[in-house]
Amino acid sequence: METNYWTKITWSSKYVIVATHWAWDDINTDILALMLSEKLSASAVINKTYFKHSNSRAKTYPDFVEDFNRLPFIAWSHEYDWSKKKSPMKDFYDDLEFLASWAKKLSDNGKAVIIHLHWMRDNRSEWIDIWIWMNFKWREISLGSKLNLIIWKQTLGYDVALKMRDEFDLCLKSFWLISNIWENFSAQYKCFWIQYSKVIDNDIFQLEISRELRRDNNLRAISEMIGKVISDIF
Repeated sequence: METNYWTKITWSSKYVIVATHWAWDDINTDILALMLSEKLSASAVINKTYFKHSNSRAKTYPDFVEDFNRLPFIAWSHEYDWSKKKSPMKDFYDDLEFLASWAKKLSDNGKAVIIHLHWMRDNRSEWIDIWIWMNFKWREISLGSKLNLIIWKQTLGYDVALKMRDEFDLCLKSFWLISNIWENFSAQYKCFWIQYSKVIDNDIFQLEISRELRRDNNLRAISEMIGKVISDIF
């Protein structure tokens, strides 16, 4: 279905694919998201209209500058303020919320599986990174703490992430490539989409995929591999 940010896909499965960054920001993300959606029969929201401020087209096309990955979370009000964001970004997240609710109903454990696709810079081109956030015991936040205003909660169990990493490694080892888990990074903060409170009670993770694996001739193989690993684990 065509949207003002590009496309929304609705399938009857527990999977939802999220692609917040325009293809010129994250190379071939749109194509990879479409392929993975087809492989998993997954719903999807894909932005291919708006780009980040750092994009080379930002000065020429300022009306299309918006980073869909950065949410307008206001710590002191504990709410999202969409007034300074372009309306298609709000539509994107409304559609994501709808698709996540739909996917939950189709899941056998009451959780949607939400996969966010990104790419990595060339200097880390050997890995697929799995980004999640876990509440380690040493990082527990009390209700009265100021940190509680910006740090949300676990997005995926560590044991599941380890299993995913091991499965990716099995697929990648013949290419002398590896995957990795980043468990304590931007995924913990409420200003990033992965902590969007309307969808947080699901299994959520972000895959950072290297530039090399995103080349046109690798897209079909990498989408098949990712789809197989995800369907095997979830």
